[in-house]
Amino acid sequence: MLTPLETSGAALHVVSIGRPANLDHDRGVVLDRGTKGSGGRYDTILLGTALTARMKEIARELNSQYLVTYARPKTLIPPERITVAAATPSHAVRLNERVATNAVPTNARPSHTASMRVR
Repeated sequence: MLTPLETSGAALHVVSIGRPANLDHDRGVVLDRGTKGSGGRYDTILLGTALTARMKEIARELNSQYLVTYARPKTLIPPERITVAAATPSHAVRLNERVATNAVPTNARPSHTASMRVR
């Protein structure tokens, strides 16, 4: 399942209800790697009553996305790292590995700063 997801360039967002019980290792790997690698998110909520609020949060996030495009200038010594940051810690920066073809993420979890090593 990861290959079609990577090929599509889509971000996978997962909301799991209840206590996480990783009874199926393969499922856990797909959900974990799929959300991290695509720039999506994997949330666990304990009660179904929190689902509406979490889905609204995801919808708000999807409607507020920006694609940052960077072309580095030709230099004798290219930079080893590029950092993208949001002005406030409440904003998340995520790296879609499919879109960032020449980058390797250095932080897997979303935060207000994302760094990547340039290949």
